[in-house]
Order: sequence, then C-alpha cells, then structure tokens
Amino acid sequence: MKNPRINVLCIVGAMVGVSCLLTTWALVTETPPGWPTNTHSKGAGVEPLSWSLVDALASTLDPFSNAYGDAEIVAFSALFIIGTALAFITPLGGAPQLAGVLGFYSSSAGNLFVSEFAAGFAIAALAAVIVLASIAIPLGVGYDARPLSLRARLLTVSGL
Repeated sequence: MKNPRINVLCIVGAMVGVSCLLTTWALVTETPPGWPTNTHSKGAGVEPLSWSLVDALASTLDPFSNAYGDAEIVAFSALFIIGTALAFITPLGGAPQLAGVLGFYSSSAGNLFVSEFAAGFAIAALAAVIVLASIAIPLGVGYDARPLSLRARLLTVSGL
C-alpha cells in the first residue's frame, strides 16, 4: 500500500471558498421603485446594500431588484460554488472558482449599480489562487522532496 497523500493547501483553499459564500461580496445600490433602471441612484442618498453570493442569487428572483432574471449572475455564482466543491476532490476546481469570480465581477459591474466590491469577493479570489497554487506547490501529509506524478498533483487525496 502506498503512502497516502493529502494536499492540505488545496483543502485550505476549498475551505476558504466555502467560508466566503456568506460574506459580503459587493455593495450594491438598488434603483428605488418607479425609477428607470438606467438611472444611477448613488447620488440620490440611497444607501448601498451589502450582498453576499447567496443574496446575489436570491436577487435574481426578486422582480423589484436590478438583478431580476440576470442569468449571468446565476451562472457565474453557480460556477464558483461548483469549483469550490470540486476543490475538495482536485486542485483543478480552482479554475471554475476563478472563472466564477471573474465572471461575477464583469457581469455585476456591468449590470448592477455596484458601489464597490467587498472583502468576500477578495477572499473568493484568494481561495481560487490558493487552490490553483496547490497544483504547482502541493503541501501536506505525504509530500516530500521527490518529483510527483501528475496523478498525485491533480488529486487532493491520493494513494489510499
């Protein structure tokens, strides 16, 4: 039986990705009811709302939200969540995580009134970078100085 290898760096990145799901990703200024959606209400004294990724997904179902029916936010949020789940199996899960973060940035900056992106967004990007870095620098139980096979690099837990 081979020595088991556990890529702890990848697991840490996946756990950071899970922890950022409920933190604030963006401060969004919604258009007040009755206003045209192309009017920027930031200067009208409207306080921005803090949105987590879950709030962004819920707002796509709210007919009074600027994000109502926005399929891009749903797709990129789901991509990040799927990538986070995959990161517990393989470090390649960092690629959909990063694509989800970048897609959320581009779609929400263009379609919503985002005042600024918050800590949850930065933590999500950091989680994706940690998971992707664990391909090149696998750290954890069972990793030593000898060269690793591709299979050992692409699985979070191997050799069991």
